[in-house]
Amino acid sequence: MESYKHSCPVCGQHVEYTAGYCGKQMSCPMCGHSIVFPAVPPRPKDNPLRTSRPSESAVKKKPVTLTPWPFLQRLREFEHWKVVLQCLVPFILVGALLEGASLARKHSSDQPDKIAAPVTQADPGAWKKMTDLARAERAVQMQLKYLTAASADAVRAQEYYNASRNKYHEEESARAQAKLSAARQAFENAFLIYQRLGGTVDYRSQAPR
Repeated sequence: MESYKHSCPVCGQHVEYTAGYCGKQMSCPMCGHSIVFPAVPPRPKDNPLRTSRPSESAVKKKPVTLTPWPFLQRLREFEHWKVVLQCLVPFILVGALLEGASLARKHSSDQPDKIAAPVTQADPGAWKKMTDLARAERAVQMQLKYLTAASADAVRAQEYYNASRNKYHEEESARAQAKLSAARQAFENAFLIYQRLGGTVDYRSQAPR
């Protein structure tokens, strides 16, 4: 099935989609903002028609490029496999206990099985917690980029004002400082949400002072 690519208007992440998603909306896997795919898929570029059949030597010399499946590529780039494994531990324990109970019944078939195998209840919200944590971490990383850029702009504006001492550069410096304050507040809000969901990376230490 032919696939197409569409860029997120916010973070620029390229998202692959098929014709069945044309005109539909989904959340960007990188920044979480909404993406609306084009209603009509882009037309492929027309290739010029060949008037003669290529020779066998040309066909043999043509390099073959193997590209990984997008799904496997995304699995390899996923950053939270540790959280996934923690969520799977209860299910593994349950399977091991059930298998152990089955083997015990086979070895002691002459005696009635009066003790039921213990069952561990897995947390039904574990997957949601992991998804929320991943989304919160992406938000913190994005706000950290905005804060770093705003800090650099504020430093440059202040340097221009110190060198010229004119009214225009003074106003530019004031606007840059206001933008820096807003970016710092947005970063702090995103970092608090990330910590509340169980995030352990100290992104605050990476923020400019």
